Amino acid sequence: MIDRMSDDLQSGAAGGVTKVVDRVPRPGEDAALERAIRDMIAAATALPGHLGVTVTRPAPPVQPGFRIIYRFDSPEHLAAWLDSEA
Repeated sequence: MIDRMSDDLQSGAAGGVTKVVDRVPRPGEDAALERAIRDMIAAATALPGHLGVTVTRPAPPVQPGFRIIYRFDSPEHLAAWLDSEA
């Protein structure tokens, strides 16, 4: 489903943390990746400390894939999300 991906973790000035995830769908897999992103957002919003998520769509050639930005209030809550089965 994914041709290329990258992940980045950043600490916010107010003590929160941000996880940036880039996902580039393989040809013809855009809809499947969008469904997976929606499912992941639904799971993240149910967890403690979730502050929001932003998704930007592909904008070739600058941004070839989806960018998902998750925000949590603490590194511990982000770690819980990353370690969850979701």
